[in-house]
Amino acid sequence: MTEATANTQDVILDIKNLKVNFYTYEGVVKALDGIDLSIYKGESFGLVGETGCGKSVTVRSVMRLIEEPGKIVEGEIFYKGNDVLKLKEKEIRKLRGAKMTMIFQDPMTFLNPVIQIGEQVSEMFLIHQKIQKDILDNKKKLSKYLKEKVVEIFDLVKLPDAAELFKRYPHELSGGMRQRVLIAMSIAADPDIIIADEATTALDVTIQAQILNLLNKLKKDLGRTLIFVTHNLGIVAEMCDRVAVLYGGQIAEVAETKALFVDPIHPYTQGLLRSIPLLHKPKDLLDSIDGVVPNLVNPPSGCRFHPRCPLKEDICAQERPKLVKVLPEHWVHCHVKQREYEGKV
Repeated sequence: MTEATANTQDVILDIKNLKVNFYTYEGVVKALDGIDLSIYKGESFGLVGETGCGKSVTVRSVMRLIEEPGKIVEGEIFYKGNDVLKLKEKEIRKLRGAKMTMIFQDPMTFLNPVIQIGEQVSEMFLIHQKIQKDILDNKKKLSKYLKEKVVEIFDLVKLPDAAELFKRYPHELSGGMRQRVLIAMSIAADPDIIIADEATTALDVTIQAQILNLLNKLKKDLGRTLIFVTHNLGIVAEMCDRVAVLYGGQIAEVAETKALFVDPIHPYTQGLLRSIPLLHKPKDLLDSIDGVVPNLVNPPSGCRFHPRCPLKEDICAQERPKLVKVLPEHWVHCHVKQREYEGKV
């Protein structure tokens, strides 16, 4: 298991030394450089960081959805003890949807505009759930059965007029309703892990809150593991039990959410939290992190954050730090902070 594993018997997803490259005309983009991460069964886990840090690449690797010019060049991804990266294409197709599903950011991109909503959701039941042979062999029975299952799942995600909605097309639905349809598709096969990849970014604040409340309720009612990919620390604070902060394709910090907000340890995490505007502390200028995001074709040596870090030392540019446990349920990827917290666990 990885260094970020506390209780191995509860681990449902274990990522070890994951490296992903993208081969472009500019050069080889080292999008992920040795991700070590463990996610526990039944928790809500957040992946947070600025654009380009590797959040979406991480979860797409878990789903084996990295396409050319990208390639997983190293690492292991264990789901319930089985390495997803060693599964054949036929086996991974069975795993997607049935055991792990993803809710994408833009529903219109992932819903077929010329097929009725009900028919699209029905496919999840046909592909991933066992249906009695006498029903499968009778078209009329099968049609009735699938409609009942789809209406049931629409009711579960609080879609209004579920029976009538079955015949509607994606363009006839609002953004919030389309997102609920994607959520319905993601839970239709009763998966263990639901990944929300910036699933509320394109929605207004009111609808965003409704979707987040719905996901939280489904997690509690169905006992599923949720993974939130987001750049919004407000969502992390509201929804997640634990969180990993990514920077430049590496993990900066992993901690329980409350501990991360109360006592952030990594300099990058501290900078992120300082940059959040607070209503009770008005400022003329917002705090920012000096410097720019690294070019991952030629990333900095050692710790990728060191060119922007106020605490950097010579070793930071020379040697990449390991992800080390510095407090209970708190891991940090920083030479300086590891030395500061040495012996406290």
